[in-house]
Parts: sequence; structure tokens; C-alpha cells
Amino acid sequence: VKDGEVVDYVDTMYEYDGEEYVWPHVQEVRHEYHSIPEDHLNAMRKLLSEFSGICCLGSKLRKDGSICIFEVNPRIGGDLVFEIPKPRARAMFEKLDAMFS
Repeated sequence: VKDGEVVDYVDTMYEYDGEEYVWPHVQEVRHEYHSIPEDHLNAMRKLLSEFSGICCLGSKLRKDGSICIFEVNPRIGGDLVFEIPKPRARAMFEKLDAMFS
């Protein structure tokens, strides 16, 4: 994120075996990477309007498909460290380095 503009992202959608996510009482069924719908990106832009740097957003999709953002962590998240393919993560770090060098 640079001055509130989302310049790059990786979105991981997880599916669990329970209706409600209460760790450690659920098991992951699957996860996949996909693009973020424009209305969800707009919600993120509003929330991050004065932010620059890397961040990890925790969100859930409501039954109607709308996004519910429940946390923003201004740090590298575990998904980026453990789940994202390493070449993709490297590209994000290189872009971040170039933005602030």
C-alpha cells in the first residue's frame, strides 16, 4: 500500500470444516489464491487511505458476498511467509523495497 493505494496483493481464501472458525477446533478443507473483487478493494482503500507499507488484512466473506474486515496488521502475515509461493512473495518484497528506497 502506498498512500492508501493498493499497489499489490495476494489473496488467500480458506475453507474450513465448520460454519464458524474457532481455532483449533476446525480443520482446513482447502485454500486457493484469487483476485479481489473491485468493491472489496474499494473498502480496503478507504480503510487504508492514509497508510503506506505492507499489511495483512483479516477478513471473512458474508453469505451475501460482501466483505467483513476484522483486522489490519501492519506487518508481514503468516500467509505471506508460509502459504504464498516463494517467487510471488519475493516479487512483493522487491516492489516494496523499490517503493521506499
